Amino acid sequence: MDPLLDEKLIVVLSQIVPEYFLENYDVILKREAFGPSMNEGICYEFCSYTLFYGRVNGRLFFGMDGATKLKLLPHLSKHYYYDMFQKGMANSLLLETLNQIASLLSQEFSYANIEFQIQPPELYNHKVFYVDFSQFRQYTLIFDAFKHSSFLGRTNFIFLLEK
Repeated sequence: MDPLLDEKLIVVLSQIVPEYFLENYDVILKREAFGPSMNEGICYEFCSYTLFYGRVNGRLFFGMDGATKLKLLPHLSKHYYYDMFQKGMANSLLLETLNQIASLLSQEFSYANIEFQIQPPELYNHKVFYVDFSQFRQYTLIFDAFKHSSFLGRTNFIFLLEK
């Protein structure tokens, strides 16, 4: 357990996520809250996670409620040129977003010679992931999403880091 490494993960993710959303989707994310959390379960209408392992092991969750998902998807689909009316495309877009963010996180840490591998993201919609605090440390980052002056909702990124 390295508390400084935990802090670095949070700080780097706090920087990567807003930059990625602004550059790719023209959506402004403002960090609302961040820090350690003791939530015993993780459950969202839309939820995906990716596993990472190496010098640091754990999971990165990306979650939001259904209203935020519906407001955010049109902005994501413009970037990927997807037709939002095709079945299954919404989840694919959101999975790809998490995959890109996890890749950027891995790339940033490789510059500091802190290597870790990421696995492809998986959907975890409407399911509860129970957090075992004897095994994990939990950190939550909450971002408010805006397009121009319109509030789109809140997105959540949750780190579960192995002890």
